[in-house]
Amino acid sequence: MTQNVSEIAPAFVKDPDDVQCFEGDEALFQCSISKAEHGLVWFLNDRPIDENFKKASERVKLSATDNGLTHILCISAADPANAGYVHAVCGTDVHSRRARLKIEPLAFTAPPQDVSIFVDETAVFSATVNKMGVEVREDVVPFIV
Repeated sequence: MTQNVSEIAPAFVKDPDDVQCFEGDEALFQCSISKAEHGLVWFLNDRPIDENFKKASERVKLSATDNGLTHILCISAADPANAGYVHAVCGTDVHSRRARLKIEPLAFTAPPQDVSIFVDETAVFSATVNKMGVEVREDVVPFIV
């Protein structure tokens, strides 16, 4: 007995990988499926990423290649509140894959310390955070004690 190609169940050719990033970074998930006809639906923490979800969060973008076989979920400016799991579902829930989304919040590893200065001197503060390349802004407001 031969099966019609259109009756063959969809399969994942490439599963989405786990993503770990810092708060504010871009989280990018990609997977590939064997049959475009079945489409693909992404879920973030069991919530489907549909038009309503995308309207509520402009930070989420979905795309697919022209042939519909490779699908991409991009979350810009990742927020620790979105950490959890991403599911990609192709056809039915039987054909799904899960990837973990871990978002590390930005934090001081060495917070600024108090400094003492004389009148007309410049106060210099230093601090470091847990992500390389992050600039610690100096919002200095003059005050008199």
